[in-house]
Amino acid sequence: MKKIIFISVICVLLALNLSSCSKESPTGNDHSIIIEESDPITDIDGNVYKTKKIGDQIWMVENLNVSHFRNGDPVPEARTKAEWELAGNEHKPAWCYYNNDSANAKQYGKLYNWYAINDPRGLGPAGWRVPNNNEWGEFIEYLGGSNEAGTKMKSSTGWGSTGNGDNSGGFAGLPGGGRLVNGDFVDMGRAGIWWGASENSTNTAWGYNLNESDGSVLRGIFDKATGLSVRSILYSSGGSDTTSARTLSEKLQQALDSSFNTSNGKGISAAVILPNGDTWIGVSGISHGTTAIAPDMRFSAGSIAKLFTATTILQLVEESKLSLNDSLYEWLPAYPSIDSTITIRQLLNHTSGLYDFVDNENYWNAIFSDPSRVWTPEEILSTFVRQPIFPKGADWNYATTNYLLLRMIIKKITGLEISAVNQAWFWTPLGLANSFTSMEGDLPTLIAHGWYDLNGDGTYDDCSAWPRAAWSSAPSGEVWSTAEDLAKFVRALFHDKTVISQASLDQMLTFYSPCSGEEFVGTGYGLGVVQFNPEILNGVQAYGHGGNALGYGAGCFYMPDYDVCIGLMDNTEEGEAIPMSISNLVNVITGYLG
Repeated sequence: MKKIIFISVICVLLALNLSSCSKESPTGNDHSIIIEESDPITDIDGNVYKTKKIGDQIWMVENLNVSHFRNGDPVPEARTKAEWELAGNEHKPAWCYYNNDSANAKQYGKLYNWYAINDPRGLGPAGWRVPNNNEWGEFIEYLGGSNEAGTKMKSSTGWGSTGNGDNSGGFAGLPGGGRLVNGDFVDMGRAGIWWGASENSTNTAWGYNLNESDGSVLRGIFDKATGLSVRSILYSSGGSDTTSARTLSEKLQQALDSSFNTSNGKGISAAVILPNGDTWIGVSGISHGTTAIAPDMRFSAGSIAKLFTATTILQLVEESKLSLNDSLYEWLPAYPSIDSTITIRQLLNHTSGLYDFVDNENYWNAIFSDPSRVWTPEEILSTFVRQPIFPKGADWNYATTNYLLLRMIIKKITGLEISAVNQAWFWTPLGLANSFTSMEGDLPTLIAHGWYDLNGDGTYDDCSAWPRAAWSSAPSGEVWSTAEDLAKFVRALFHDKTVISQASLDQMLTFYSPCSGEEFVGTGYGLGVVQFNPEILNGVQAYGHGGNALGYGAGCFYMPDYDVCIGLMDNTEEGEAIPMSISNLVNVITGYLG
């Protein structure tokens, strides 16, 4: 049973059962307080809030009153005591009006439990966040320390004849009270308490308390199921980022764990690289048995290999070794069902019209009947490619056949297998030490076991002992990597722009659209790059590539509006945990960066 934490302003452990309450260090400060009016901000519900620059920080100077997360999902309202207690017990977000009276919203806003402010979908206007302990501390110190700041933070009206402040700090704090863990409402007219973003323990977090009896600020520990008011600060304004970075890491891991736990996956590895280069790496789930996924475990990247192949082709174009307008006949002999006048560009962006050999049921029968067989590209082209599905350039169709031909051209020009090209052009110079290309089923060390429904009974089987020679050789190479290496490559390619020139990037990011396909999750396709459908990323624009392989799923993403790179790798055939993981991780990232 949860401990009931009374939200009294009295900072003693009497029958009130307040977990802890203390004053910030009373340092004092003799400087003039500088307050500047800032532009008002609007939340997703259309509520408009006044803001002020107070010292180096920009604060919302009204309490939050929103009832939807930033992605549009509703924050559940908990009216009854039973609903409020249930939300707390299940660690789920909830809000309410004081006394469930909407008339209180105009003056006091809503009350939220801590699970609402910590939800990865983001609460409040974009670009704003709940301040952490460092940011609250900086604000209080700027106003003269905890002994003096309360009077300056309290509104000059609304506290009764003896409790008003002078609002010289611009905060305009009002006594909106709160809601106990058991659903009781307390302290309206006596106390104003606001959440901080910093946790104290698994079940408690910090809050900041103004009370009617004196002019101090009290910092207290509150059960996360308590209902308190919420203020936000502009993301880039003031404050040390030490606690913020830690909170972001915790939120990303929470989002990954939550996504994994609601999927049918086995294990997942993720990496996020922020604009300043800071990297978060997280894992969840198992490789096999009781062996947990480790950050340096390798997974098959599947069709993400196409991104490396396309980048190699553009590097060769920059070296004047070939042109995007070259035709196939200039590089390769004729093959049945393949138009030799198709251009390099049409292979890269899947407008060649060629039949995809992986759609041929005979291909799968051959792969599974003899998984140890090593296939040559010529055998694949001659055996499994059927007639074109449309004339070159007339439409779009995703086909691995295109990239098998491109790898043959790369070998023709360089004299090297694609494994040697990847090693010399990407793995070594970019420091991708955990990446590897298997040509004939040879596997790197420390791999996450892959899971695939081998016998069709609807459950995943550990396929790590299954020979991969046929699978690796058929597309002329299988890339193995880690989530971190995928994110690092995306950053080098799209952020650092050190892999190919800007002119080549412009070509790569010229997307053919519309694109369609039963499993295609993009709205456009460039030269080896998917333009992802914003619907799967909560409205955020991103490009990169996805991939599936025997027992694995993967994705790499670059979010240009946020300058963030993400790598995800999953050890199930369908990439079970990836769709929810990318959605939830993006919510955390956009909530943090604004």
